[in-house]
Formats: sequence, structure tokens, C-alpha cells
Amino acid sequence: MPGFLGVCGRLLKHGQILCIYPAAFEDSEEKVSSYSIPDGLSYEESEVTITASDNVQLKCLLLRASGPRSKQKSQRPSKQNVTEMKSRRPSEQNVMEMQEEGPSSVSTRGVQVRSNSSRATVISFHGNGYHVWHHAYSGENFARMGCDTLLVSYRGYGHSEGRPSEKGLRRDAQAALNYVLADPELSQKPIVIHGHSLGGAVAIDLVSRNSSQTQGLIIENTFLSIPLVVKDLPFLRHLTLFIHQTWESQERILKIPRTTPILMIGGKKDDVIPEKHMRELWKISRNRCTNEINAHEKETKGWSTFSCGGIRGIDEEESTKVGNRQSAGTDGGDTQDDDSSDLKKDIYLCVANGTHADTWTSEEYWTMVDRFISSICSGDA
Repeated sequence: MPGFLGVCGRLLKHGQILCIYPAAFEDSEEKVSSYSIPDGLSYEESEVTITASDNVQLKCLLLRASGPRSKQKSQRPSKQNVTEMKSRRPSEQNVMEMQEEGPSSVSTRGVQVRSNSSRATVISFHGNGYHVWHHAYSGENFARMGCDTLLVSYRGYGHSEGRPSEKGLRRDAQAALNYVLADPELSQKPIVIHGHSLGGAVAIDLVSRNSSQTQGLIIENTFLSIPLVVKDLPFLRHLTLFIHQTWESQERILKIPRTTPILMIGGKKDDVIPEKHMRELWKISRNRCTNEINAHEKETKGWSTFSCGGIRGIDEEESTKVGNRQSAGTDGGDTQDDDSSDLKKDIYLCVANGTHADTWTSEEYWTMVDRFISSICSGDA
């Protein structure tokens, strides 16, 4: 039998895997009970199998922007609806219903519906407490905007094989990008990487390693690193030295070229990952790929006054770092663009009423996503 320390070591090792990737450890009945590709989707979806470098098979979803679903829907097994607590399905008041205004452009709540031709390819990574089908509605909004969208299911999640780990999820992300690059249609358009929560860390890592193959990054309600999230938890802060699933986004984002545009979206009312993580990532990203690579480790005078209401008490030099142009969002949030020549497409959006799970239902979320993707596709500032 292993000694006491050995038992504690195993508990620490496997326990944190379970805590960091909880949905992957649901039993098959739990996964089946929450499985649903909602019938309300307007675009055809297909399941694609992607094989990672260690031969783990991932069951992902691909939404094509080629046009709305035909009236005769594809036959699928009848499953229970996605649990509301975990779903990114919009609430009734946030459902974005189509309004027929013409064949090529229809305005919905923040979603500009484009013509049948696809303008970009989006690879989307979900959070740690979700499965790929929970992101079907937000994926559909990308499709409505004219983006072919690959919703990636990590190893152990959904119907994918394997067991999750930081190394494994990095392989999964690379396999997803390789799949897109090998596709004769998906690879011909700008490739934008999107991630929510843990998926934001996956997205940052992928772009940092494949900057020449990706044209944009969108991250939502993500963190600086796992240890820094745990550090804010009173009963766990002393265990940070034992964390081996670190996801060091604050270091990896510095490897992304300044010419790669980044859109960061933070929910002010996020009580899972405080919005301060997003604000600090934004500040750090201002110094990416420069000689100031360690500048984020120094204290920045006045930074704590940056909030959704605007920037108050920040001196002129610091104001330049975090962005010169500000505009109030429709939900009372704050939007910032960076005017420096090589960061001019970077945007930070704070959604004032956004929580960890529903920031994406904000109208200004999709308005800003559309603007960001348009700037990438057109080459405009």
C-alpha cells in the first residue's frame, strides 16, 4: 500500500484534474441526459471526427454558413433538453429571432445575418463545465454572421475519447486547427479562434503557437492562470504550489504577435472568474512581443481605477497603453480600442450585466464580434 504522502499525492493529482475538468467526469447517463443539439437551430450541423496526434478521437460539431436549415430537418435521436443551468442557450427574452428583411442581410439582436457565402472560419473552444452541444446557440450566431464554425469537443468531453489534461487539450486544439487547414474550403478564409472560460486559455495557447496560421483571437471571461484563480479562494490559496494544470495565459499571450488582432470580452458580474483577470490580460497584451515582455510584473499606477464606467485617475501615459478611444456600450458597458499602429485592431469590451455564462447573450457582444471579424476580413482598421 502507498504511504500517507503517496495517497495525498494521488489525491492532489487526480483531484485537481476532476476539479478543473468536471464535465469530463460525468458518467454516460449524465452526458446523455444533457445531450441536445437544439431543434431551434437555423443552420445545418454535422458531427466531424478529428484525430489528435496521440490518436484520441474527438467528436466535434461543424456549422456551415452556407445557408439556413432546410424545412425538413435531419433525423436525430430524441434526447432531453440541455440543462438550463449549464446551457449557453439564450433565455426567452434574449432569443434572437430572424426578421425577414431581404435575401442578404437581416438584423437580429446584435447579429448581422450575412449572405450565403462564408467570410471566415471560427474555431470555438468551450468552458470546463460544458459540453460541445451547450455552445450550439452561440455557434449558430457565428454561422448567421457568415462564419463556418467548428465547435471543438475536448478529450473526455461529450462523445470524445480520452481523459482531459493540459497537454491533452493542447493536442486537441492543434488537431482542430490542422483539420481546418487541411479542408479546401475552411482553410481559404481568415481563421479566427474563439474561447470561453477555460476555452479562452486553450485559444490563447493555440494562437501563441500558430500565429502565422491564425488571423484573430476572441476570448471571453477567461483567466490569467489556474493558480491565480485558486489564489482568490480562501480555503485553497495555500495549495497553489501543488497545481500542475496551470494554463499560464498571462505568459502565453505575450508570444502572440502584435499584428494578430485580439478581442477581449469580460462580464462585469462574472462571479466565477472575476473580470479583473480579463482586465489584467488586456494590460499584459499591450506589451506582447516587445522588449517589455516582463513589464506586466511591475505595478501600474492607477490601473485599479479602470472599470466599465470608463477610466478614471489614470495618467496620460497609462491611458495610451490601455486604449485611447472609448465608447459606451448599449448595456452600459465600456469599449476600448488600441490606437497604437500595430495594436489598432485590438478591442476590450466590458459587458456591465454580463455573468460568466450569459455574457454572450448581450446584443453588444455580437455587434462587437461582427465589427471585429469584419475588420479582419476587410483589412480595415
